[in-house]
Amino acid sequence: MSAPGSDVKTPEGYFPTLAAAASVASLAALASYFYTGDPDIYWHMATARAAIAARSLLPVDPFSFSVAGTPWHHKDLLAETIFYFGFVKLGYAWFATLKFLAILSVASLLGASVPRASRGPLLLVAMAGLLVQSFLFIEQPALFSIVLFAATLAIEEAAWERSADPPRLGPALGAWVALNFAWTWLHRFSVLGHAMIFAWAALLLASRWASAHPAGRLLFGPRAPARSLKVAALAAIASPLVALANPSGIYALSSGSTMAAHPELRQQFWEWKRAGLAELWSAFPVALVVTAAAALWMAARLAVALRRRDEECPVRAWHLLLGVTLTAMTLDSVRWLPYLAMVSLAVVARLLGPEVLAVPPSRRAVLLPLLGLAMVAWYGFARREVPYALGEDPGFAPRGAVAFARKHGLAGPIANTFDLGGYLLWTDPDAKVLVDGRNELVYPPDFVVRCLLAEHDAPTFAAMRAADGVTWALGVNTPEQPGFAFLASDPLWSMVYWSDTAAVYVRRDAHPELEALRYRFVDPYDPVRSVLGALRTAASPETTAAIGREVHRMLVASPASPRALIAQALYNEAPAHAFSAAHH
Repeated sequence: MSAPGSDVKTPEGYFPTLAAAASVASLAALASYFYTGDPDIYWHMATARAAIAARSLLPVDPFSFSVAGTPWHHKDLLAETIFYFGFVKLGYAWFATLKFLAILSVASLLGASVPRASRGPLLLVAMAGLLVQSFLFIEQPALFSIVLFAATLAIEEAAWERSADPPRLGPALGAWVALNFAWTWLHRFSVLGHAMIFAWAALLLASRWASAHPAGRLLFGPRAPARSLKVAALAAIASPLVALANPSGIYALSSGSTMAAHPELRQQFWEWKRAGLAELWSAFPVALVVTAAAALWMAARLAVALRRRDEECPVRAWHLLLGVTLTAMTLDSVRWLPYLAMVSLAVVARLLGPEVLAVPPSRRAVLLPLLGLAMVAWYGFARREVPYALGEDPGFAPRGAVAFARKHGLAGPIANTFDLGGYLLWTDPDAKVLVDGRNELVYPPDFVVRCLLAEHDAPTFAAMRAADGVTWALGVNTPEQPGFAFLASDPLWSMVYWSDTAAVYVRRDAHPELEALRYRFVDPYDPVRSVLGALRTAASPETTAAIGREVHRMLVASPASPRALIAQALYNEAPAHAFSAAHH
């Protein structure tokens, strides 16, 4: 029988757990329900499909015409197969499911990285709310790296708690080695896991000398037993050696750093470039706030602990090392920001945990659902302009352009813009692309840079086509920087298809059958202005009618396109204006 005044809505009952679970699940559901707009997922799934069909690890590139047969040393094949088989069964809902599970896992694992005495439902909800605001979970093999990094933080805490007890430390470090082995199979960023277990063993070794001083004991903990050091050293050495038993061998541990060796290529991809604080703030404000709070709070808490000569502190040399290292890595390459954000969240949670537990249980029971509602409402407001939808991102997917190419027999090698290569490989297994998102894994970095330049530089494009003889091209058609748009005014080429996402261009001498579909009045750089200019100078009803047919084709290809709708509105008002201008 319950004590007087107690019920299930107490911290000792079921209510806190259920309220926290509902809040975290709601946040995870909202943060996983997105259109799929990342172009890399398509070539990842195409890789798994090709490997399964050929019953091969695909040792050489089978997809491109430009570097066909080039050695392809590393693939995230296990992760790609997981994405592929799930997509075959569930379609785009599979991506949402994976992201949902990933968010739940990361939130739970970050909670497990906090000392046992400081854990609680209120802290878990706070971490989950900040987590989904810090960075996006997207459908890439890197999704597994994010989860396994959080798992590493949790395992480290378990290993730390057992560091003075070698018989119990062994299983914890064995689990860490196994985790790194799985990580190596799933994604090339497993080098983080191997580096972390080595760093942990080094810090444990440092405790042998540092523990003689109060500051060293605070940062490194008590003097570790000699047997614990042996177990840690064995795990640090075994981790990368065991991981070599993967489909890519040593390349699984080295390919994650190859992009960083090519500064010119890195400048072409925002996630790999050195971004200033202004850029980081614009893209990840919550993550930066959490990181700054973690750094300042950790410094203050350590200063107080040192001044008071405390024996223990919630943060240690381990957290300082991770924070400083990942801050430097993030400033060097934006791609590492999710890992810095997770470490910062873990640090804030460690420091906040004792403060939360100091709040009376009855008050925590009231705060918990309010915090959950506040976090869900905050997230909903933050993404108020982003639709909740599954499927191809209509702002990216060139479905209509690919269908047009098939209908009109455009096959063989294709000069494609970089972002569309993966989509082509997925939607057309027979496609032979110029370039795709495999970057330095397959293509020479200088070649990738040249392909990116050719998207907006006519001489570079012409030189490449003179060398490879490709007779048709598919370019992204975004308003900001349409790819290959200069071909619309090139006398040797024609734009034969326009949509809001992609345009198709053909060499006129190689595809005379498509000459009737040539856009003569629509300029992809500025369709609206070009249509208006053409209407103003139209000298005959026939010309005006031809303009109208092009505008109609734009609208058929992209019925919701603002550019096509405005062009249609201009055309509807055109006849009287056009003829008066012609007679004038």
